[in-house]
Amino acid sequence: MKPEKILKEFFGYENFRPGQKEIIDSILEGRNTLAIMPTGGGKSICYQIPALLSDSLSIVISPLISLMKDQVDSINQKEEVAAYINSSIDPKEIYSTYRNIDSGKIKLLYVAPEKLDNKDFTEKIRSVKPAFLFVDEAHCISEWGHNFRPSYRKIKEFGEYVGIAKISAFTATATEDVREDIVAQLGMKNPRVFVYGFERSNLHLNVIRTLRKKETLLKILNENGKPAIVYTATRRYTEELAKFLTDNGVVSSYYHAGLTTEMRKIIQDDFISGRTQTIIATNAFGMGIDKSDIRTIVHYNIPGNLENYYQEIGRAGRDGKPSNIFLLYDEQDVNIQEYFINNSFPNRSQVELVYNSICDHHKIALNTFPDKPARLEPALIAYLEKQKINKALLESSLKILEKSGYMKPDKSNSSKYYVAIPHTYEKIDSFAKKLEDNELKDLLYLLAKLYKEKIFVRKTEISIKKLSEIIGATEKEIAENLELLDRSGIINFTRPTLHVEIKFIKERLRNDLLKFDFSDNERLIKHHRTKLQRMIDYAHTNDCRMKFILDYFGEKNDNYECGKCDNCTNVKIALSDNDYIKGHILSVLREYNNPLHTQTLTKILTGADPNYSNYASYASCAHFAAWEIEDSITDLQNENKIECKNGLVKLKVAIKRDDLNDYESRLILLNKLKEIRKEASQKFNQPAYMICPDDVLIEIARRKPSSYSELMSIRGFTKYMYNKLGEEILSVIKTAEEENSLDKKLSEKNLPQNFRKIYELVQKRYSLRDMSSITGLPESVISVQLETLIGILPELETDYLFDKGELELINEKINEGIRDIKNLYKIFEGKISYSKLRIALARKGFS
Repeated sequence: MKPEKILKEFFGYENFRPGQKEIIDSILEGRNTLAIMPTGGGKSICYQIPALLSDSLSIVISPLISLMKDQVDSINQKEEVAAYINSSIDPKEIYSTYRNIDSGKIKLLYVAPEKLDNKDFTEKIRSVKPAFLFVDEAHCISEWGHNFRPSYRKIKEFGEYVGIAKISAFTATATEDVREDIVAQLGMKNPRVFVYGFERSNLHLNVIRTLRKKETLLKILNENGKPAIVYTATRRYTEELAKFLTDNGVVSSYYHAGLTTEMRKIIQDDFISGRTQTIIATNAFGMGIDKSDIRTIVHYNIPGNLENYYQEIGRAGRDGKPSNIFLLYDEQDVNIQEYFINNSFPNRSQVELVYNSICDHHKIALNTFPDKPARLEPALIAYLEKQKINKALLESSLKILEKSGYMKPDKSNSSKYYVAIPHTYEKIDSFAKKLEDNELKDLLYLLAKLYKEKIFVRKTEISIKKLSEIIGATEKEIAENLELLDRSGIINFTRPTLHVEIKFIKERLRNDLLKFDFSDNERLIKHHRTKLQRMIDYAHTNDCRMKFILDYFGEKNDNYECGKCDNCTNVKIALSDNDYIKGHILSVLREYNNPLHTQTLTKILTGADPNYSNYASYASCAHFAAWEIEDSITDLQNENKIECKNGLVKLKVAIKRDDLNDYESRLILLNKLKEIRKEASQKFNQPAYMICPDDVLIEIARRKPSSYSELMSIRGFTKYMYNKLGEEILSVIKTAEEENSLDKKLSEKNLPQNFRKIYELVQKRYSLRDMSSITGLPESVISVQLETLIGILPELETDYLFDKGELELINEKINEGIRDIKNLYKIFEGKISYSKLRIALARKGFS
């Protein structure tokens, strides 16, 4: 039978993807083969087909329990020829599989790497003389890989013992150093190496070197499609940028691991459903996001390596349509990544500080050996944090002290790990299917299987050790993956404090007698800096950017050009320096609200005098010369926006607060109208000016028509335009007017702005329980706020808050004249809450 026939009969495909046939042929020829293909690139078929064509058994080693099951189930739909053995199945199932192997029924056996230690297993495999050994997720064998697993180091010995010479390895991420390590650790002889599938032909890659990042980001988001994700290096940036963009008409939400689980879930759901179009996030966002139509991804700061960058930009354009990718590059951003590296690996003085702080805290004198372990108490940890020893530095310092033979953490009395899953099993199953990382998928399913119903209803103690043994990862990796699931809002994870007790191995010594082993740190620091340098090289390259990425991952093609990146097209995005400076001049003049001398204005903008550092635009033009600021002042004067007499500069016309508010609301509306026009432009494949010119949109934003006739009366607006975007315009204006009306009424009644938050949640149709989780307010307080809002906005839609038939029953009793909330509560025997009754009474005007 030929590979093409197996492809069609077992997998339903007519043709191979690029590279698959070459890899299969290499394996069938008996060559050691290493294949690097991205997730979703079809690498599993490359080992499944040779196994199905073989007369004997083939072994697949994989750490991913869920992937084993999925692939075995898929193959066995045609014919039962595959099986798996891992720690999640019982001995009865294992012996049943052994019988099927003996009978020759099984062609493909998936095993977890921890099984290689099992003598019965290795003897059984040796007796059947397997044809092939396939190693999936092969990067796990390399300490340079992103997920090193010591259990993978047993594979070479296993292969030699059972007598398998035909070894092939597969991975989705393997740079040159990892590839070399895989070949060496598996003992491959003259392997053929294939790299395929890393090209993303629909992505347009751009790097913009700029010091004016906020303004550049605003320009990008105004001119490119949405949904959009903006990745930043820090939590602070996410919050700052979301506010800046929203203030400038691009409504945005921010997302980072510091938000509550409920809030992260709401933001994620809003983005997936389309309620939120722009997310500003750290790299905590994206895992498990099943959204194929992301059109724009921007990295506000340079990432630490190309692996992370490739994974994050790969979330754009999964529907195959063109999508735009931007990296905003500033040399100063490299310092952020250097900071992350330096704060992960301690230097000698920091390790000495940790050592001496532990000794001093527990009053351990020089040359004495403590008679009991030293507790790592909260007060000690707090002291170290004040000395700028963060959690990562503390853990790394303890590892160095342990490796150097001075002290070691005692985990026997450590506190416990807890997990709660705040979703239904069906929701977890849905999350798991969307996860890009199969190891996280395994962990999620395993939590549900081991701890069953209780983990879905309360915080449950878990065994990191047991999870580690079943999955085949280290306990540290399990804890890190649990934290990742927690940051993504999928679980609630509570880990113990750092090592509770420290056991001394030697007596306390003076600093000059301490000898530390920094060899691991030095290698890892060098490795991280090499990765960062390649990311910097990407930002600086003049060659095709996609080619640079393909070369990095080993998919080399000297003649390749994507034809779409900024280097291939020679199209660069830039802001007008003059517009940037003029904006800040006007900002300072509005803030000061009095005439300013030209020299003073220049000092504020260039940051030349710290006495003016309280201004919002202080030092915002530090990278411009004084003459450039003076030229911009002259331009503003010519544009009749400012006056300049005797060296004093002031705004031409003082702006009243009411006028300013109206101007801001018009600006926000105009940006929303431009969004509608952009969508229509893409839908009808016509330039924006043909859909509706700017001057017509500006007039619509000024007049705010509320009907077809009012919209058609605007000069320049035609029936042709109405057919393309008229209804959408009227809808956006109606919503904007309702929001402006609400703000005005809240202000008139002196009500706090959190009423606005409740209004927005109702507009998004969140339940009372969800609103309570998001705001932290009891449902009773929320119902009182809704009662007030209904009085202000009688048309506010709240019927959805009631279960089917509830509102009809309540209204029936209210119509009978029962309008006292306590009486209603008694009539319904407490089955309908006071909160719902209060809302129903407010709807009827009896609040």
